Amino acid sequence: MLKEPKRKKILDSVDYLEQRWQDEKGYEPWDDYIDAMKRTVEKHGLHFVRAGRRPFGCVAGRGKFEYRFFVKSKKLQCDILEWPQEKFAA
Repeated sequence: MLKEPKRKKILDSVDYLEQRWQDEKGYEPWDDYIDAMKRTVEKHGLHFVRAGRRPFGCVAGRGKFEYRFFVKSKKLQCDILEWPQEKFAA
C-alpha cells in the first residue's frame, strides 16, 4: 500500500496540474498533462492506468491496489426555488 506522504505528494501534483489546466486549457495540449501525471505516479512506484478531465485526475495501481487521484474543483451548489403552486406530485 502507498504510504500517506507519497499519496499527498501525488495529490499535490495533481492539484497543481488541475489549476494550471484551468488557466491554460485553450493553449496547452491535454497530452502534456497526461504525461505529467504519468511521470508523477511512476516516480512514486505506481503503474499509470488512465487520466481524465472530469473529474480532473488519474488512476494508478500497484499490486492489488488501485489509487484514484482526483480534484473536484467545482463546489456543490443547491438552489431552492419556490413555485407559486404545487408543481410536483408528492
